[in-house]
Amino acid sequence: MDAIGLFLSKLDLFLLVLARVSGVFQMAPVFSGQRTPLTIRAGLAALVSILVVMVLPIASDQIPRDLPSFVISLAGEFILGFAIGFIIHLVFVAVQVAGQFIDMMMGFGIVNVMDPQSGIQMPLLGNFLYIIALLVFLGMNGHHLILSALVNSYDFVPIFGVVYTGEVTALIVSLFCGMFITAMKIAVPLVATLFVTDVALGLVARTVPQMNVFIVGLPLKIIVGLAILTTIMTLYVWMLGVLFTQIFENVDLFLRIIAN
Repeated sequence: MDAIGLFLSKLDLFLLVLARVSGVFQMAPVFSGQRTPLTIRAGLAALVSILVVMVLPIASDQIPRDLPSFVISLAGEFILGFAIGFIIHLVFVAVQVAGQFIDMMMGFGIVNVMDPQSGIQMPLLGNFLYIIALLVFLGMNGHHLILSALVNSYDFVPIFGVVYTGEVTALIVSLFCGMFITAMKIAVPLVATLFVTDVALGLVARTVPQMNVFIVGLPLKIIVGLAILTTIMTLYVWMLGVLFTQIFENVDLFLRIIAN
C-alpha cells in the first residue's frame, strides 16, 4: 500500500488525534500565539497528529462508523486537549493578574500595551512579567514538555476513553481558584511595599500639609516599585520554575482523574 492509501485508511483516526492536538494548541502557551500565522499552527498540529498516529496502537475497527458517535468523539477529544492547554495556560494568566495588581498600586492602571501573544491589551508590568515568564518557559524547554504531555496523555486516556465526571470539574475549578492565589503570591512583595509607601505618604501629608503629596507620591511609588521589582527578579524567575514544574504535575493529576 502506498503512503497516500495508508493515510486514507487511517483518516478517521487522524481526525480524532488532530482534535486533541488542536485543543492543546488552542490554549497552550507558545503554540497559541496570535502572532503565529494560522497556517503554520494548523500545519504544525497536522504534523504532530501524523506522528502520533504512526505510533498510536489503535485498531481501525474501534472507531465508530456512524456519524453522530464520531462527531461526539471528536468533541470529546478536542475538549480534553483544550483542558490540558488551559491548565498549562493558567500560570500565565496568574502572571497577568499579578501584573494588573502591581500596575494599579504603582499608578500604571490606565496604561495598557498590546500583547503580541494574545492580541489584546494588557497592563504594562503585566506584559513585562508575561514576557519574562514566556522566556523562562522556553528556557526550560516548556514547549517540549507540552508535546510530551500531549503524547503521554494517550497512555492515560486513549481514544474513546474520555469520561467527564464531577471530580474532573472540581479539579478544574480548584486550579482556576488557585490561579488567583498564585497571582497574589507573585504580586505581594511589590503590593505590600507600595502599601507601606502609601501609608508613609499619608503620614507626610498629615505632618507637612504644605507638601503636595499627589505630585510627589506618583513618581515616588514608580521609583520604589521598579526598585523592588529589580530586587526580586531573581526570586520571580525561581518561582516561575517551581510553578512550571507544578503545572505539569497538575496535568498528570488531571489525566489520572479523567482516566478513572
